[in-house]
Amino acid sequence: VRQTCPHCRGEGSILEKPCRKCGGSGHVQERKKISLKIPAGVDDGSRLRLAGKGGAGLRGGESGDLYVQLMVRDSDIFEREGLELGVDIPISPIVAALGGTVMVPTPDGEAELKIAPGTPNGKLFRMRGKGVPHLRGGMPGDLTVRIVFEVPQRLDRKQRELLEEFQKISTTANYPDSQRLQQKSKVFFSHRDKLRKK
Repeated sequence: VRQTCPHCRGEGSILEKPCRKCGGSGHVQERKKISLKIPAGVDDGSRLRLAGKGGAGLRGGESGDLYVQLMVRDSDIFEREGLELGVDIPISPIVAALGGTVMVPTPDGEAELKIAPGTPNGKLFRMRGKGVPHLRGGMPGDLTVRIVFEVPQRLDRKQRELLEEFQKISTTANYPDSQRLQQKSKVFFSHRDKLRKK
């Protein structure tokens, strides 16, 4: 019957005075920080392989590999779905009415977005290639920008007077959506009244 020697464990020699730290195994457990380069485009659950950073090999053999599973923290700015990103951009209703340029945050920095006159609240713009980079070098995703009206706060006297003056000279033609809703409401109530009479 052949079996490994229980005393030397197949090493062929026995240490008379083994090291107190490793007990003669030649390995010591210790905590160590490793710098990890994160490639652009990783997602939650992505695994990175670090060659030779795993457990030490037996009897002087090569060390194994270390696999790191990533957990991507939610962004305070962007919403992500795969390679696609979404962001809400608050703008003044005045800019939406007159048109202008707004700065949009992207993973590569700020980018300009032109707003056409008469842009409605909730309007979506697509910025091609401004989303998450492709992990394997393919085409990056897109960034969807949603326009959100920000109502002015803490108006001073002059600002309030100007807004009141604008309200006085405004007509229903300035608000086509409200006009369409009123027309649809009239048709709805007309049909409802006819049904009730039957």
